[in-house]
Amino acid sequence: MHHPRLTWLAAAALLALAGAPALAAEPGAPLQTVVVSATRHAMPLADAPAAMSVVTAEDIAQRGADNLLEALRGETGVAVFGRTIAGRKALALRGMDPRHTLFLVDGRRISASDGVIGHSDFQLDGVAMDQIDRIEVVRGPLSVLYGAEALGGVVQVFTRPLAAQFEGRAAVQGSQTTSDRGGEGHRASASVSGPLGEGLRAGLSVSDSRRQAVASALDPRLSDLEGRHKQEVSWRLRWAPASGHALELEQRWGQEQRWADQIERSGRRRLFQSVTDLDRDHAALTWGADWGGDGDWRSTVRAYESRLAMRNQRDNGVAALRPNRLADRVAEVQLSGQPRAGHLLSAGAELRQESLRNVGLPGGSAESEHRSLLLQDEITWSRALTFTAGLRHDAHQRFGSEWSPRLYAVWRVAPQWVLKGGYSHGFKAPTLKQITPGYQEDEGPYTYLSNPSLQAET
Repeated sequence: MHHPRLTWLAAAALLALAGAPALAAEPGAPLQTVVVSATRHAMPLADAPAAMSVVTAEDIAQRGADNLLEALRGETGVAVFGRTIAGRKALALRGMDPRHTLFLVDGRRISASDGVIGHSDFQLDGVAMDQIDRIEVVRGPLSVLYGAEALGGVVQVFTRPLAAQFEGRAAVQGSQTTSDRGGEGHRASASVSGPLGEGLRAGLSVSDSRRQAVASALDPRLSDLEGRHKQEVSWRLRWAPASGHALELEQRWGQEQRWADQIERSGRRRLFQSVTDLDRDHAALTWGADWGGDGDWRSTVRAYESRLAMRNQRDNGVAALRPNRLADRVAEVQLSGQPRAGHLLSAGAELRQESLRNVGLPGGSAESEHRSLLLQDEITWSRALTFTAGLRHDAHQRFGSEWSPRLYAVWRVAPQWVLKGGYSHGFKAPTLKQITPGYQEDEGPYTYLSNPSLQAET
């Protein structure tokens, strides 16, 4: 539900120019947008083998977005679905279920909480908006590159790069509603980045945002929109010991609290306040190397961990939701180069360990392992026609394996006209709650049971 607001800029300071945007051009030529998500390497948006769109930092600022949903609202192929709790909403691509959208930050997964924790939208708040350089949206299956969850498409966030010279940013923004139902809030952020020595750069950012709950117009005792207070701290260190080689270490912490006045959906229909606390933690280590040579070979080795913990409290004797702790641990290697003219080959391997703690699981926890291999070839048939062919194999510890092929063509019919089309496969693996034997959860009038025989959705 939308509420009229008077938004005012309390203070804003821009201490230096922003980092390099996702644009490239020759002198005197018009700028063109460059994207990464469709192939895992940079290329012009018009030539990308996928249906894509890009949301820039300027777009996010103009929309006054406080999360990914607000940043992407109105984009082609992006739909917004309402949840049944406190005004929460979910984002979906091409009408697919919201659980079929994979969210990435700088090429790394964030915990797929929306498919595990009922009625949640926690994936949409994983990164402070002021730290985003751009968002790339790929509409359509892309499991060949990213594996499970990329059934409906991929939303990838790219954060601002570290600056070559010291720069800082600070901003404060507030909003006030025109009604007495609540909803006022503020957002503040600050960041600094720059060189520390020869080949060494560092960055630090902090943010704090708060929004009061919005009371229902039909029953002021209930909340149409939950209140929330979100804080985040992140730092990054990049060391380039030699030309073409870089080692990057990053860590991000976040805390968030949400609250809403609700009523039981069954039984005694008691009024209660629900308070949910979220803790996020993400750490990553990446080594990138440009080996050069005749094939311009490049490699990336990366290891990272993404964790989310959720705790809930309810008053007036109403039972709280079970706590959940999700974790993804991923190690991956990628290699790309041109073994011969007209062919850009990409290969990769990934090991992913997924774990969940919930008292409804036998022993209180469950985990599974994913192993995958991928191979992709981008074939330049002529200056106007390119083909992209790829194949990925995912082996899952519990449900078996899945093959994900892809074949796509891009034909530049005329300088201003591009025709694209192809076939791509996607799949969604069952969650640990769905597939672990013996899991049971009672919520209101409903009882949820696991089914170990479930297979991947395709």
